[in-house]
Amino acid sequence: MVHRTIIKDYHLLLSSIIIEEPKEFIDRIRKEYNAIIQIVDIDAIIDIEHIEEIIKLVLEAYERDIMVSRHIEAEILLRIACTNQIYKAIEFAGAKPNKLSVFIALSKDASIIDELVSTLDLGEINYSNERYDRLLRYHKITNLFDGRALLIEKANLIY
Repeated sequence: MVHRTIIKDYHLLLSSIIIEEPKEFIDRIRKEYNAIIQIVDIDAIIDIEHIEEIIKLVLEAYERDIMVSRHIEAEILLRIACTNQIYKAIEFAGAKPNKLSVFIALSKDASIIDELVSTLDLGEINYSNERYDRLLRYHKITNLFDGRALLIEKANLIY
């Protein structure tokens, strides 16, 4: 149902979720849990592997102190949207009310992730050919040999 893994000492939780008021929900969850929380429009990602690669980029940038943003949550959004402009990132990849989104949580404490899993109504993130094709068109990627790799490279070069 939900996807859990560890990246660079962080426990990562990825799942789908539908939220009535994304901003209020994110603010509440961030106050309740000592975790990095982000929610993005599912149409901004290909699949779990795509998000994991973005998270790896963000954590590497954080460790090397070369983030575009001052906050990891914003950095995730910027890199998923492949832009260095926050308003464009929010417009493209920000969670929309009552629409399927991706819930991203990072914490060095596995018990926080356990608690999030047990208290939230979370679902699976499924791959979609339509979403993949739409993302490649949006980002003007015409080489279909490995669109995921090109999207990750574009996310890496947002400076």
